[in-house]
Amino acid sequence: MAKQVLIIGGGIAGITLAIFLKREGIEASVYESYPYRKDAGAAFLLSPNALRVLEKLDIKERIQQNGWKVTSMEMRNKQGTLMMANYLVDEENQEHPMIYIARSDLMNSLLDKADLEGIKIHYGKKLDKIYQREDSVIALFKDGTEAVGTQLIGADGINSTTRQRIFPECTLKYAGYAIFQGLVSSEKIPHMNLNNMVAYSKGNLFIGISRCHPSERNNYHCFGTIFTERKIPTKEFEQKTTEALRKELLKVFEGWGDLVSSILTHTEKIYAKSRFEFAPLENWSRNRVTLIGDALHGTSPYTGQGVSVALEDAWYMATMLSQHDYKDAFYYFEYDRKPRIKELTDASTIELDFMNMFEKLKPPMKVEDVKLAQF
Repeated sequence: MAKQVLIIGGGIAGITLAIFLKREGIEASVYESYPYRKDAGAAFLLSPNALRVLEKLDIKERIQQNGWKVTSMEMRNKQGTLMMANYLVDEENQEHPMIYIARSDLMNSLLDKADLEGIKIHYGKKLDKIYQREDSVIALFKDGTEAVGTQLIGADGINSTTRQRIFPECTLKYAGYAIFQGLVSSEKIPHMNLNNMVAYSKGNLFIGISRCHPSERNNYHCFGTIFTERKIPTKEFEQKTTEALRKELLKVFEGWGDLVSSILTHTEKIYAKSRFEFAPLENWSRNRVTLIGDALHGTSPYTGQGVSVALEDAWYMATMLSQHDYKDAFYYFEYDRKPRIKELTDASTIELDFMNMFEKLKPPMKVEDVKLAQF
C-alpha cells in the first residue's frame, strides 16, 4: 500500500509538512478543525533556521517582503532606561536574517503555496478517535466522517487532540504566566518610529514591542507576559473583551512610558491566554501515529523558536518518510531531533534569566490578590 499520510491540523506545521510530502511524491491530506480558512493571530519571530526551510518552499522572498528584518533588541526598565542592547545580525549569514512577521502573512504564503501544489485541506474536521490496524490508521471525526491512511501525524498545536489520544497520560500544566498580544498600525501612532525590538521588564510584568511589516497596516506587534503562581481566572482574562482587557492592561502598565500606553491603547484586538505546557515526551510516536511542532514540543515562547521548530519538524519528517519506512522514519526523526529540541528548551531558561537580570521576580502573589488590575 502506497504511503497516504493523514495530517491533523492545518496550521503552519501541518501545511508545511503536506507541501514537503507532496514534493517527495507522498500523498497527504490535511484535516483542520476550524470550519474555513481563517486569517487570525498576531505575530512572531522567524529565526534563520526558519528562513532556510521557507527558502526550500520557495517563499522566502515573499516572507521577507511582508516581514521586518530585526537587527537589534533593547532591554529597558519600566521607566524606559536602556539596560542592555543585543545586536542580532549574523554577518556570515546575511541570506537568512531574523524576520518578525504577522501570522496571517506567513499562513497566507503557505496556503497559497499549498493551493499551487494541489494539497487537499479538509475544513471543519475535529478529530474524535484514532484506530490503528496492522496496515493502516483510521481517523474518526466528530462530524461522523472518517479518513484512512498509512500514517497519521498530529500537527494540531499545544492542545493537540492527537497527543491526547495516543499519550493520554500526558497532561497540560499551568506554566506560571499569562500571555497577551496584539497588532497595531503605525498610522495610529505616527509619533512612534520603532525599527527594532524593544522589551520592558519590571517585577512580574514584561512587554515587548516589534515592527512586523514594512507598510503601515498592522505593522507593530506587542507581546506581554504576566507572571503569577496562581492562574488568572479565565473570566478575568481569556473571556474578557478587547476593550475590557485594554482598560485593565492600561492600569497595570500605567507609568511605563508613552510607547507602551500608545500600543495598548491602539491595538485593535488583544489575544489573551494563560500559558499551559507539558513535560517532554519520552516517546514521540505510537505505532503509525506521531506528532510534530507544538503538538510534540509545546516550545516556550521565550525561545523565539516555536514557529521555527515547527517548520524544521515538517521538513525533516517529510525527508525521513521519503527515505525510510514509517518505523525507521519516526525513529530517526526522534533520535535526530531530540538533542536539538533540548538545546532550545535550555535556551528558554537562559532567556528567562536574562529578562530578570536586573530585578528578581516578585514573590508569588496570594490568592486574594490575583486580580487582573493588580497582578
